[in-house]
Order: sequence, then structure tokens, then C-alpha cells
Amino acid sequence: MSYTINSRQRIAYTDRFDVYRMSETLLVNANGVQIDPVFDTTPVYSGVRCLWMNRADINSPGGAIGRSLAESSDVLDVIHFPVGVTIKDQYALHCKTTGHPQYGEWFIVQGFGALRPERGKRKGNYLQIRAKRMLAPPGLEGIT
Repeated sequence: MSYTINSRQRIAYTDRFDVYRMSETLLVNANGVQIDPVFDTTPVYSGVRCLWMNRADINSPGGAIGRSLAESSDVLDVIHFPVGVTIKDQYALHCKTTGHPQYGEWFIVQGFGALRPERGKRKGNYLQIRAKRMLAPPGLEGIT
């Protein structure tokens, strides 16, 4: 899948993520109960550039206590991806920003993104999503 970034994004988008989508196959156990979803092992996007606004983490020294309220949109990380990148609810994101303290950590997209197109003097041209940190998703545990 392809996307383009403009000159402003080339400067500001310093973070990189691999993007994984949930497999479209629903798995059920012998009793017919759906089990944990499985993710495709090949990323939809590799090393896609983005602007990552990381929220305070309760596990960090001096971190905000609000991070423990993981369902609140105020404590979810906000990430801007270029227009053309398709990311949906429950996609998994893997931090690939070399040198970042959260390199190799996993995030899960919460809700659908908000598209901010370039319009007049407003130089948007991005997809804004919210995500929260998670353990490696089922099927992707060994990916580093």
C-alpha cells in the first residue's frame, strides 16, 4: 500500500510504526465461543512515518496518574499518519522508531480515525488516530 507525505510532514513525522490488521478469520473454540483475535503476521505498512504525541505514562517516573484510566480518550496516545494510510479500529501498531524509549512496544488503535484533509490555508493532510499500549497481540508475540 502506498501513501505520500508533503514537505512539512517530511520534517515533522519523525516516528515510525509497523501497522498490522486483525485477521478476517474469526476463531472459535470447541464450544463455539470466539477466542482472541489473531493478527496477520505481515504488516499492512512497514516503517510508516508519523507524528506521535505520546501521553504521560503511569509507569514513568513522575508520570500522570490518569494513564491508569486507559479507556478515557484524554490518556490515549494521538498519532498522525499521512493521508493514504488506512488504519481502522483494533489495528495493532508496533513502534519502530530507532532510539525511542518505547521502541518495540505495541499499541492498539481505539476507534476510527479522523481524517483531516488539506483545505485552503489549513495544511492538514493527515489521519489522526488514538491508541493505547498493549502486550504483543496474539500471533505477533515473537516479532521484534
